Amino acid sequence: MEIILSSIGDKGDINNERIGFKVLKDCELKYFLVFRTEKTANGFAHISEDAYWFTPQEVKVNDRIVLYTKNGNESEAKNSDGGTTYFFYWGLSKAIFKKDSDRIVLASLNTWKLLP
Repeated sequence: MEIILSSIGDKGDINNERIGFKVLKDCELKYFLVFRTEKTANGFAHISEDAYWFTPQEVKVNDRIVLYTKNGNESEAKNSDGGTTYFFYWGLSKAIFKKDSDRIVLASLNTWKLLP
């Protein structure tokens, strides 16, 4: 996969809760989704109440992505190493990491079709 999960910060605090990703290979973010799920005895819950689909944004190797669970406006900042950190906002009103069993799934899409 071209991006990986690198950190989760301030679990349970909607004002600061965030998920960090690192870009391993140049790619387009619109091909990635993040889902909230829960760890179960058999693996994970097959139903997700929340999903975040990244907006179109080309990213490069070693760029960083921060996805806050709260509302906010997309932005970016240049890093001292020459890369860029992109900030995205899920727009949720409640934190997603409330229990020890709460998890996220990063999914990569190769294609999709939008039905009317």
